[in-house]
Amino acid sequence: MLKSIILLSDEDPVGKNLMDYYLSRCNLKVIEKGTFYLLEGDIGIYYLNESLLEIDKPPEKAEFYVFGSRHESAKKTPSFLVHVPGNWDKAEHGGKDYTVSIAAPWAMKAALVYFHKNNSPGYYVGYEATHHGPSLDVPCAFIEVGSTPAEWNNKPAIEILAKACIIAAKSEKKRYKTVIGIGGPHYPIEFTKIALMFPEIAFGHIIPRYHISEKTIIEAMKKSPDVRYVIFESRKHKRKYIKIISEYNNNIDIYTVREFYDRKS
Repeated sequence: MLKSIILLSDEDPVGKNLMDYYLSRCNLKVIEKGTFYLLEGDIGIYYLNESLLEIDKPPEKAEFYVFGSRHESAKKTPSFLVHVPGNWDKAEHGGKDYTVSIAAPWAMKAALVYFHKNNSPGYYVGYEATHHGPSLDVPCAFIEVGSTPAEWNNKPAIEILAKACIIAAKSEKKRYKTVIGIGGPHYPIEFTKIALMFPEIAFGHIIPRYHISEKTIIEAMKKSPDVRYVIFESRKHKRKYIKIISEYNNNIDIYTVREFYDRKS
């Protein structure tokens, strides 16, 4: 079984541009022409002819998966972003209702750090809260560039994204302590700051404030491997849900954002 597979879609302009980049710049070994390649001995690239959001299961087996994708937003902010796929509510853009994928925190953290160090001027770098399909029972992460065709077709941005996907695909799980983030907006700036400040931690699922419930918190803990910390944006939500988390796993340390910065260990 491969360590990881980078999944791309020919329905996505970013997927097409990434595939063109890998074919022209990397020494790929062809497994199935036009579809499946080996980037290195244990890292694959799979070029799908369907939406990444709609797949029911990965096309080939691997320990974890990296989705190279476009990002869209109404604000049209140039961005490099990482997140776990899945739905806290009804599935409107792929995946299953009320079901999130298993997170790959190490892959997201590796890409986030790479983006931060190699960012293009004017691009926002950060986590997004968990959203959209697919809902997979395997560890995975979306690595994205956005938010308009100008960025999707920008060669320097595509190169940064292509390299970030490779970095994510090569990343090691054991390197980080997993954190679940609860609260804040869809673009959780405070959680991104924490991840970049503390090299030992990596966020798995992030639940935005408008989806916080006992059900979503339990789902996040089930689908984030080896959770070490839960960090709440607000004291109010921590007070309300601390008992639920402790009863689920009393080895998890629970903080607010401010408390996490102030902790002694």
